[in-house]
Amino acid sequence: MSKELQFLLHRIQPPEVTPIERPVPMSAELSALLERMDNRKWREAELIRVLHNLQELQQEIEVIKHVRKCEQCQAELHISVERYWGSRGPWWINLEGEMGFPEIYEEEGIYKTCPRPQNYKIGCYSHSSEDTIRFIMDRMTWAEKIIKADAETLVDYYIAFEDWDLKSQAPIAETKLVFLGCKIER
Repeated sequence: MSKELQFLLHRIQPPEVTPIERPVPMSAELSALLERMDNRKWREAELIRVLHNLQELQQEIEVIKHVRKCEQCQAELHISVERYWGSRGPWWINLEGEMGFPEIYEEEGIYKTCPRPQNYKIGCYSHSSEDTIRFIMDRMTWAEKIIKADAETLVDYYIAFEDWDLKSQAPIAETKLVFLGCKIER
C-alpha cells in the first residue's frame, strides 16, 4: 500500500477513548433513593390505571342496569346471541370462545360458575326462543356479581397502593377481570 493510502486509513480510524474518571460505585443510600423515585412514578401511573379500570367497571354496571329496563336492548342482545353467538354484545354474553370448548367450564376461573348455554333453549336463524332472554338475564346477574366484586377489590387496592410507603413490597390485588399488582419493567 502506498504511504498516502495508509495515512488516509489511519485518519479515518476513530481515536481511542480513554476514560477521564472511573465511575463511582453506587452507595446503598443512592440506590434506595433511586428505587423510591422509580416506585413513586410507578405508583402515580398505577393509581391512574386503577381509576381508569374502575370507570370501565362502572360503565359495565350501567350497561347491565340499562339492559334490564330496555326491551330494545334486550331484543338486540337476543338477536346477537341467536345469530352471532353474542359476539356483537358485551364480554359476558359472547359465546364464541365457549361453544365447542366444554372444558372452559371445568377450569378454575370466572366461567366455572357462569350460566351455561347448554342449559337453555337458545334459538337460531330459523327459529327464535324466549329462553334466550332468560339466558341473557341470568348471564347479566352472573356478570354483575363478578364486576361488583372486582370493583370492591380495586377500591381496596387503590387505598392500599395510595398508602404504600414505596420501600416495602407493593400491594397486589387479585381480581377476576383485571390483573393488578405486577410491576412493569421501567
